[in-house]
Amino acid sequence: MDQPQNFVPMDVLRNAQPSTLCSSDAKVRLAKDEAYATAILNAWKQEYVQGRESEKPTDSAIGTPWKYRRRSDGADLYGYIVSPVTTNDAAKLPGILLFHTAAGPQDVFLRWKADSLVQTLGCVVFIADLLSDETGYCWTDKERYAATRGALLHPGKDDRPLLRETIEAALLELQNHHLVCSDRIAALGWCLGGHPILEFGLMQDPAIKALISYHGVFRGAVINEKFTESNVNDDTSKKCQVLICHGVDDPFVDVADVEMAKEALIKHFGCEVNVLNFQGVRHGFTNPAQDWHPNREAFGFDKNAAQVSWQETIQILKDAFID
Repeated sequence: MDQPQNFVPMDVLRNAQPSTLCSSDAKVRLAKDEAYATAILNAWKQEYVQGRESEKPTDSAIGTPWKYRRRSDGADLYGYIVSPVTTNDAAKLPGILLFHTAAGPQDVFLRWKADSLVQTLGCVVFIADLLSDETGYCWTDKERYAATRGALLHPGKDDRPLLRETIEAALLELQNHHLVCSDRIAALGWCLGGHPILEFGLMQDPAIKALISYHGVFRGAVINEKFTESNVNDDTSKKCQVLICHGVDDPFVDVADVEMAKEALIKHFGCEVNVLNFQGVRHGFTNPAQDWHPNREAFGFDKNAAQVSWQETIQILKDAFID
């Protein structure tokens, strides 16, 4: 797990020029276009200023690209680690996995969320890669994205094997990080990242204390019917906390899919599940850049839904990481 120690202060990215994040000359593309980058950076800066003005000053965070591999086929994956600048190596920190949308792991939105989590919770955040995207190809090469996504979600007999192997690789990488407490892990996913959230719930890994999805897609999940209510652990203190944040007007996520995920996680896998349904809210509601999406009937930012879901997220994570 030797990695190049080219850590960069998150302040540098937060204060970047929007045009540099979507340039064709950039080594890694982090935004669709300048409007997208501007919307995210403005929201990030506003949140940072508000944090500095609050009673509890925020800590600085640093980030670095993190290459790792999927064991089953040796495929290279390209994540990003964000951690506090100052740490006590003897005191292990909680670890949080972030799973990306169709935009891929190279997304300035996820860098913002990782920075926010580190500053709020003093944790280590790993932006995981589902699609072997080192440079941000998901922003522009939709044919390659569709083929890679199709393979990732292809169903097997009892599960979706490549998806499971991919998220297990990310989990193992985070657990092996020298700053991370390996049995205090949570995962957050947006859109496409809803699939890993549900899959982790089905895997019943005791190290994972909380799972949260935002406008998450669940369709196509393989629910192994061999699990019955007898498999559920009745000890409520050990239940994984799951939060599903859903916009009722989201055309890509049926209410039936949300209910399927909820029922499977509660009845068969013993999770404690809460669903936040936001009336009149569309897909992508957590992302301020969605106000510039060309498909305004399907996509849209909702400030209230974004704030409420994030506040609930922070509370769940604080509760989950308490010993």
